[in-house]
Amino acid sequence: MNEWLLTASWWQRALAMGVPSAAAIALVLRLGEGAHWESAVLGGLVAGLVIGPALGAMVGRQNRSRLAAVGDAPDDVRSRVAARSTLSGPVPADPAERAATARLIDSQLAEMRRRRLFSLVSLTGVLGWTTYLAIAGSPWLWAAVAAVAGLLVLVLLVPGRLERRARLLREGAPPA
Repeated sequence: MNEWLLTASWWQRALAMGVPSAAAIALVLRLGEGAHWESAVLGGLVAGLVIGPALGAMVGRQNRSRLAAVGDAPDDVRSRVAARSTLSGPVPADPAERAATARLIDSQLAEMRRRRLFSLVSLTGVLGWTTYLAIAGSPWLWAAVAAVAGLLVLVLLVPGRLERRARLLREGAPPA
């Protein structure tokens, strides 16, 4: 997660989510469905106007919960911890940063556990649906099949990785 996105206003997040979504949908409509460019761009813009604010609001909620999970750490530690990945990198030498990162991981794990069954069921359904559409329709939809399969793999693998990272952070300072 990028530090700019962490502190962005709602309209900046909506633009950051809506513009790439609009472009991707316009390309899919043009290349995958054979729509005229005018129709594809219009469809992409309409979808971007819907998707951007929805994803922007979702990302804003996640960012607020991540900052809350980091807690009362100093502002420079909060921004470093919340802006960097909790999945990899060296174990921070600063005990406050290590503790804040561990709290953030605990928050992420709780969120993932709460949504895991829904994610598995819905992604499996979408995977079956996109696979059927790719077989019956456009070969471009195999890209969607790959993307959904990748998300399904992430739902299965990331919690274990987060648990290992939290254990590493709680073990203490890295060797000097």
